[in-house]
Amino acid sequence: AIGADMPTSFAIVTEFVPKRNRGMLLAVGNGFWIGGAVVGGLVSLAAFAIVPPVEAWRWILFSAIVPCVLVLVLRRNVPETPRWLLAQGRDDEGAEVLRETGHIGDVRAETATPRVGRGLRFADLFQKGRLRTSLITMSLFWAIINFIGSGILLYTPTVIKTLLTPSAFTAIEFGVVINALVVVANIVSSLWVIERFGRRVLAILPSAIIGLSLVAVALASHNPYVVLIGFALTTILNSGLIVGTYYSWGSELFPTSVRGRALGISNAAGKFGSLLGVLQFPILFAMSPTWSFLLLAALAFVDVIMLFLLAPETRAVSLDELEAAVPEQLPPAARVAQR
Repeated sequence: AIGADMPTSFAIVTEFVPKRNRGMLLAVGNGFWIGGAVVGGLVSLAAFAIVPPVEAWRWILFSAIVPCVLVLVLRRNVPETPRWLLAQGRDDEGAEVLRETGHIGDVRAETATPRVGRGLRFADLFQKGRLRTSLITMSLFWAIINFIGSGILLYTPTVIKTLLTPSAFTAIEFGVVINALVVVANIVSSLWVIERFGRRVLAILPSAIIGLSLVAVALASHNPYVVLIGFALTTILNSGLIVGTYYSWGSELFPTSVRGRALGISNAAGKFGSLLGVLQFPILFAMSPTWSFLLLAALAFVDVIMLFLLAPETRAVSLDELEAAVPEQLPPAARVAQR
């Protein structure tokens, strides 16, 4: 259910906000994700402190009802986005929402066109051209980021305990501090960086630093300072900066009529990357800590090269402008079908 909600939610937010702060509002969602994890941890600690440990898990799962109810209440009056209604040919409904709200994102009631985003099909995502390139790029980008993030974030206490200290408590403390810094990094990148410097810089530069940090950890795993700094940089940059970039970039690159489907595919690729990271990293680490970190570094550099060559900047560009460039980059058969 969460996997179905994520692409839908980001598609809706993308279509409701103007270009001047679209990236900020999409990227800051990552901070709420980490914040939810912190709250979940506190709820778990409280449950274990109040009820017998053998029963705590029941109360932890039961507590998830609270955010579900809050979401249902807060979303009860959220309308369908006019962009989607117009793209589906439901012009009267789209115009009605525009009249009620005055404007939605970059679509205004007095200038709205009933053909914005209309005509593209699911199959067009896989045709040659920008759509297919964007889909492959964002899917691989998200899969790699999740592979690195899941392996490092989930097993940080284990790795720290193995390489640096026998104290599990100290290792967990390190993880808690890093998660707090992730939240700070996300807030900084969302509010001040992503709209000032753009998506490319916020994805490419941190990916390169992550690659270099992991190489340093692999080659100097005996040095506690290198390990601590390398892990801290990897986690903060991966989960605090790059993840937020995907949420804005992945939404902006696709037209309204296929945005939800494209986000669903790239999110699925990311979850598959998470699955591989969770399952494979401990096996690789047990076989060879050095080579496990070098593999993650190589994947980070793959992201750098791929994004540099294939991913366009979308900062300060309206959704209409981004969509207008799509038809001419599709094969002739797809352009005819769209018209």
